[in-house]
Amino acid sequence: CLAATAACLPGAAATPVELSASSTSAHMRSVMEFMEGKAPPPQHWVVRDASHLQDESAWTPLGRGKRKEAFSAQLRRSDSRPVIVKRAKHTSTRGPSVVYEEVLYLEYLRGHTGIPFLLGGFSENMTTTSNRASSRVVYVVRSLDGGFAPGPFLNGHAMLDLHKMSAITHQQRFYAMSKEFTRLARHLPLELALAILECFRSFSEVGGFFLQDLAPSQFQVAVSGRTVSFELIDGPPAMEGEVARLLGVNSSHGVSGEALHPVPTCLAHTDCPATKSYHCCCATGEADGCGANTPIGAPEARGHCDVRQLPLFNSINTTVQPGRCRPLSPKTHVYDVATKEWLLPLAAKHSQAVRELL
Repeated sequence: CLAATAACLPGAAATPVELSASSTSAHMRSVMEFMEGKAPPPQHWVVRDASHLQDESAWTPLGRGKRKEAFSAQLRRSDSRPVIVKRAKHTSTRGPSVVYEEVLYLEYLRGHTGIPFLLGGFSENMTTTSNRASSRVVYVVRSLDGGFAPGPFLNGHAMLDLHKMSAITHQQRFYAMSKEFTRLARHLPLELALAILECFRSFSEVGGFFLQDLAPSQFQVAVSGRTVSFELIDGPPAMEGEVARLLGVNSSHGVSGEALHPVPTCLAHTDCPATKSYHCCCATGEADGCGANTPIGAPEARGHCDVRQLPLFNSINTTVQPGRCRPLSPKTHVYDVATKEWLLPLAAKHSQAVRELL
């Protein structure tokens, strides 16, 4: 597991992570009721309406995707703490959606290492393109002081490396790294490796989430002295555990440890679904979104059938019985962390301890 992996590095504090009281089912229900438009924002949230934020005219745009947009802002309080504000771009977010699931991810893992700290949210009115009244959820997380993305910034359909001022293709965004990030790996490789492992442990092992869109731009990094923070800023899909149960997740890859939905039966590896090409690195050519130095993904990411061979009665021959596709699990992310060139392999270039771990 990722906790055991992190414990092998010098300076690691391998203490068990317990879900906090704020992640109990009562709090989760209150958040879901708010997201579904059935209740006001939960009482335990710090930010519960727009008056807690500075005026929107003072917000600084950070990025716009297909479904969400993000801004840098400040709380309207004496400390003027910097925050990140997110919201859907167009339509209502009531009911299951990317925003809905991301807020559940942030709430369930609030306070865990590597997870942006959710301060709260509220509903705001908006007008659709057809001039119909609607609403959307605005949610607020604590910003890392001096935080920066490990990868170049999103600019339309390409990524723009602001240091080189050159376009980066959609495929390259899954492994291209910013200069700040490579510099951090040179100066604090061990600390960076620990921060990466702690982040993946929180969302994968503790939370039951799985991220196929493993791109540097999905994370944020910050440094304070010799302490490195590494956070997953975009909520990954739930695969198992409490949030998966609440959402009724049905994954073609099955789940690990809990029989929410059975994994597919199979007779051959080709019967099992592969993850996205830029995760499994199992396509040919650069179109898969994997760097030249990234090996092929874990067997279950490529699609792996665990079949049983049973001996026939009074025969030396064997017969193959239908097996099950090997499900994705936190162990898959252990493989990812050890092989994606912008994760532990980058730190390993500058640390003997990280090299020995790999």
